[in-house]
Amino acid sequence: LLSSCGLGMLFAGHPDDAVSVLEQGMTMCVADAVTIFENGVTLRIPDDDGGWFHSATALAAVHAIHGRLSVARRVLDEIDAADPPLAWRVDIYGIMEQVARAHIAIAAGDLALASERIESVAHHLGSTELWPFIVHAQSMVALHSGRTADALVILSHALGRNVNSTTSEYAMRLIWAARA
Repeated sequence: LLSSCGLGMLFAGHPDDAVSVLEQGMTMCVADAVTIFENGVTLRIPDDDGGWFHSATALAAVHAIHGRLSVARRVLDEIDAADPPLAWRVDIYGIMEQVARAHIAIAAGDLALASERIESVAHHLGSTELWPFIVHAQSMVALHSGRTADALVILSHALGRNVNSTTSEYAMRLIWAARA
């Protein structure tokens, strides 16, 4: 819940509030099992740390997108130490982690690594409201690779009508600013 709230704050254009909520999401400890009552049926669902991971990846991306790379690196180190399942890291949960890692790789001049990070989640481009962050990172890789025309094509395509799923105005501003 807190990871989704944090992303909601980011989408609403309040990155500092998003950071606060996501940091809280990383400190919450869920009981070993959650009990859900539905029509008299009790289900026991073990906590797999998915909420912590989602909060952490979103937090790393918020910091990286806003240029706070050292803080983003620190959060990514915590993620690495937790050794989450590989599937999480490239599935929809992992989009924000890979976006954060791409921004850090771009800043370090490792454009091949940045491209690899983005390509690992690019299959989600049309299926999630997070797509502007993927497109933004793709365009940055192209731009820093000296492929300005490719960057412009990536951004212009993303701004086309009915190209991707709905997202927030704040996320779209990233695309418009990059295109400018």
